[in-house]
Amino acid sequence: MTLTWLKFFYQNKRKIRIKDLKVNKKNARVLSIGTLGNSEIDIEASDSYPWCDGIYFKPGKTSDKSDIHQGIDKLKINFREYDALLVWHQALPEPLLSIVKRVIKENPSILIIGNSHGYNKSKPELYDLYKLNVPQLYMDYYSMWGPYFTDRYKEVIGINPFKRNILSLGSLRHDFLFKNFKWDRGKTNGKVLMIHEPVSSEGWNDISPEPIGDNRVSESMIEELDRNNIPFDFKVHPNWTDFISNTGDQMWKPHSRVNVVNIPITEMIKYEAVIASWSSIQFEALTMGMPVINVEYKYPTVNDSEWGPGRHGLLKAIKPEDIPHALETVGKSGSVVDMKLLEYFLGEFGKIGDIYHKFIQNNINPADRLKRGFNRFFKRGLNKSKFMLHRIRSSIKK
Repeated sequence: MTLTWLKFFYQNKRKIRIKDLKVNKKNARVLSIGTLGNSEIDIEASDSYPWCDGIYFKPGKTSDKSDIHQGIDKLKINFREYDALLVWHQALPEPLLSIVKRVIKENPSILIIGNSHGYNKSKPELYDLYKLNVPQLYMDYYSMWGPYFTDRYKEVIGINPFKRNILSLGSLRHDFLFKNFKWDRGKTNGKVLMIHEPVSSEGWNDISPEPIGDNRVSESMIEELDRNNIPFDFKVHPNWTDFISNTGDQMWKPHSRVNVVNIPITEMIKYEAVIASWSSIQFEALTMGMPVINVEYKYPTVNDSEWGPGRHGLLKAIKPEDIPHALETVGKSGSVVDMKLLEYFLGEFGKIGDIYHKFIQNNINPADRLKRGFNRFFKRGLNKSKFMLHRIRSSIKK
């Protein structure tokens, strides 16, 4: 098997030759691609760095696989021109998976880094549910925001994450927001923004014994805001703007009298404050200097899940009935944030882009690229062989 695929590797039309693997250490090119609603900000952020190009495919009709490839052809994207690819999901769902396969087919030596697009509630689920086992055919590394996540990985899994190519390069998203968007109390619209995080069993049919979320928490926030005549808008989750789940089922949604908005994260700074419970959007708000009110929720511990901001004291939870008092306090003194603790979750602000780029530069040398190209050809062939063997065994049984 090995000799056969070695022969195929060197005879293939897209064979990798050392002399073709020229690396310009000053101008390594990176492509960032996202297809989920909550990855739009990540594409915008990564595209803001001079070394990266970002392409975002809006979910919906344009996320159909055929439309995706037509879009790539229309944009005339030459994947061979890039040294690295950034993807923004742990499981690579369609149509993102089809894009990655096309990239590998055209540029088998490209460095691929997976990235968190939100708060990873459970480290074991990354492997049990999402089958994230890097390095693998489609990812060479996986980066999980700040060092809290790799520390948590080691605490739960008991293995040094770096030995499994799990990294904490920092969050490009939050670095971008920190440098470019600052909340100004004098430029707010007089309303607060309530953040709703859908129950995981509703959104994507999470089969965990204890799904994350409780719609009653959102209901209690709405009740208190209404009872105290506090003007607010309700921010819908970008992945389920129509309250229809990934499986096509109707999800919980607020009463029709509630004003639902679907605004970019950068527009949150127009509001007086953010009110949320277990949504990771609180990180974005804190990064931009916004006042954040965190409403308590008993976070499940199944699969070693944890709401780190609460455990480490970054966000101190209050009861729903204390929202009016909390808003008054925020209105007088503003939010006091422990920046070192915030950076523990997100990375060192102002330096994340440089850290990320340096890591890429150090992993695109000719030897690494040749090794990646070979491994992908070999693994693809091995997978095909397993599939053919399964078909042969099935036919024999029949």
